Amino acid sequence: MARYLGPIHKKSRKLNFSILENNKDLSSKKFLQGSKKRKRKTDFGLQLEEKQKLRLRYNLSEKQLRNIFVKVLKMKGDKKQNLLLAVESRLDSFVYRVGFASTRRAARQLVSHNHVLLNNNKATIPSMTIQIGDIISIKKDKTKKSVFLINSIKNREKLSYISVDEKNLVAKQDKALIIEELKEDIDLSLVIEYYNRFI
Repeated sequence: MARYLGPIHKKSRKLNFSILENNKDLSSKKFLQGSKKRKRKTDFGLQLEEKQKLRLRYNLSEKQLRNIFVKVLKMKGDKKQNLLLAVESRLDSFVYRVGFASTRRAARQLVSHNHVLLNNNKATIPSMTIQIGDIISIKKDKTKKSVFLINSIKNREKLSYISVDEKNLVAKQDKALIIEELKEDIDLSLVIEYYNRFI
C-alpha cells in the first residue's frame, strides 16, 4: 500500500484522531455536529486502527512501516520505545519537530525538494536516520524564500534533546530522544500486536 495522499481531514474524522497533531483536521462543522454510531471493534479491528494512525501520522507506506517493525524486532530493549524511536529518528520527523515545517507532510516535501542540509551535506531522502550530534539546516539560498518557517519554529513544541538556532535556521540533536517528552496518543502495543500476527 502506497503512502496516503488524499484528504487528511477525511481520515482524521474516520479515526477520530488528529493526524496533524493540532486538532485542526477534526474541526469540521459536519464532524462537530455528531458522528454516526460506531460498531464495537474486534481486537484485530483495534490493532488495525492504531496501526493506521501511526502510518498516517508519520506519512509512511505500509511497506515502510512493516520494514521499520522488522528492524525493531532485531533491536534490544522495549519494543514500543524502539518503534517510536525508529519513526521519530527519520529526517522528515526531525525537520517537523524542530519547527522547520508545520506538518510532517510539509517536512517531507521540504526534504524531497532539496531545501535541507544534514551536516552541511545534501539530504533529499526523508527516511534518513538522525543521530546524536547531527545538525540540520535550511539552505541559505532557500532561506529568504522560506520566511514562513520562522513562525513554525516559534510555535514548535520545545524538546530538551534538540537545540534550535531560530535566526540561522539550524537545529541539532544534542542527546538521545526522550520518549517521555513526546505526547504520543497512539497505542503502540496494539501496533506491535498487529504486526506480530504476520511477522
